[in-house]
Amino acid sequence: VNGDGQVGAELTDHYHGLASVSVLVVLGLGIPGQLIGGHLADRFRPAVVYPLMIASTIPCALVMANGKLPLVIVAAGALAVFMFAQQPLENLMIARATPPNWRSTVYGLKFVLAFGVASSGAYLTGWVWDRYDLPMVFNVLAGVAVCMATIAGIYAFATRPNQ
Repeated sequence: VNGDGQVGAELTDHYHGLASVSVLVVLGLGIPGQLIGGHLADRFRPAVVYPLMIASTIPCALVMANGKLPLVIVAAGALAVFMFAQQPLENLMIARATPPNWRSTVYGLKFVLAFGVASSGAYLTGWVWDRYDLPMVFNVLAGVAVCMATIAGIYAFATRPNQ
């Protein structure tokens, strides 16, 4: 307790700094993730690579749920890279799958879903964490990734080879 009666103000400042650095690292890992995704999109069929990138997040989430700290940090970094790698693949698939006169509208819809509907993930995370624990949050993430990879895999088989 400090002189103002506040408990742990120094500790709170420490965690704010740690949180800021963590966000910086995760967003920084977006750089290689975006480049990897773009490189793969230019060389392989994006509709096939996309479910593989999603599926790559599954072991990362499971390690984050059940692993020890050093391995959890590596898994978190890999998760960020794999998630950012999905974006160039998504964008190219949209470009190839939509007629030019609808492309901007479809991109707008994509971002409504990405930033609007997907932001409910923050609420879901808190809900799961409150009712269960942090490992369950990552187990749920792995389950969602299984569903997403399956849907993306079905899309890959259902589309023409140029997609």
